[in-house]
Amino acid sequence: MTAAADGGCTVGFWIWSGGVALLIGGLAFVLCFIPILVWQYRRFGRPSPARVVGAAAVGVYGAALVSYTMLPLPQTSPGWCSRLPDKTPQLVPFHFLEVVGRELSGGPPWGILSNFYALQVVFNVLLFVPWGIIMRRYFSRGFLVAVASGFLVSLTIEATQYTGIWGVYECAYRLADVDDLLMNTLGALLGALLAPLLLWWMPSRDGLAAGRNLPRPVTSRRRWFGMVLDGALFLVLAYLIIAATALSIWLAGFAAPGRLDSSIITGLLQPGGPGSPVAAEGFILAGLLVFYLPACFGSGASLGQRIVWLGPAGPRAPLLRRLWRASLGGGLLTAGAVLTALFADSPWIGPLQLLIVLVLGLSLVLVPFSRGNRGLSYALSGTELADARSTRQPDAAQGRPAEPSD
Repeated sequence: MTAAADGGCTVGFWIWSGGVALLIGGLAFVLCFIPILVWQYRRFGRPSPARVVGAAAVGVYGAALVSYTMLPLPQTSPGWCSRLPDKTPQLVPFHFLEVVGRELSGGPPWGILSNFYALQVVFNVLLFVPWGIIMRRYFSRGFLVAVASGFLVSLTIEATQYTGIWGVYECAYRLADVDDLLMNTLGALLGALLAPLLLWWMPSRDGLAAGRNLPRPVTSRRRWFGMVLDGALFLVLAYLIIAATALSIWLAGFAAPGRLDSSIITGLLQPGGPGSPVAAEGFILAGLLVFYLPACFGSGASLGQRIVWLGPAGPRAPLLRRLWRASLGGGLLTAGAVLTALFADSPWIGPLQLLIVLVLGLSLVLVPFSRGNRGLSYALSGTELADARSTRQPDAAQGRPAEPSD
């Protein structure tokens, strides 16, 4: 049961909940945008714009389910449960027919179009129509799975309302209603029936995955995305290592060089602070794992380039050449981070940071102007860039390129 059904302002509540869903769902999509592209590259061999849009819709819809059925959360005070209207669960199936009939008794038939309880029933149906559509076409599930999962999700929502979010509140602040469960399930059923008609344009997961191993052109966007992934992986891994090290030092009761107290974790993230040597070690280890270790194995491509199915063309280059190529890209970023952590207060660190940023920026800018979109690091190391799948031999048994080893 939504808050509007509990006596709130219907139009105002629906608009407010819709705004919350757009905000939370949109934010979730932004945060998950890069992981979504990574997953699609690995699962389908390339991104699917239609399914990226679908992911955004799934995020907004998931947030809508929460906002319309759980929010706003009540502010509690002593004795607040006793002041709430009766929240005894409504367990009589189709009880809404009696309520709507009583409300419309003696009035014109078209009064149902503005009746609060009738609109609430319609809303409960419409709320789960997207569920059936999404499960059938976006997640490629069968009709029965789409309907059954809608039933289970609705049942979970009603149980959550009945238990006051599983004991978070000492009493139910929403009315659990069996009619909501029935109407939600009906909505999922209608959505599952309509899915092939409304979402026919959505490519299926199996169809996209069938072409996963087919080589594709090396585009500048693909090269850029691999470079962005390298930088993101380096920073995330570095700060995870730094935080884990700081937490270990703190829990063990040791003191790092200089001064470290209970704010050790945040202190290590401040360049030039007492924890700078530990921070520098974190950046060095992250650089080794993200840039240099991959250069020693397989094609020698960085992790980001491997994710987007890119790698050096031709025979495998000597180890020193692969390490040189890693140093021209990720090594420069690693060196900048390490020097900043150790010498943040030095007068020469500012110009050095500017130089590193300019070189990294130039690497991005030159990608579309370089031969085969290979970029600065590949050009300076004398290496061509290719789709990693184009260098594999076809699998005679399957009639398609074999799975890349990297």
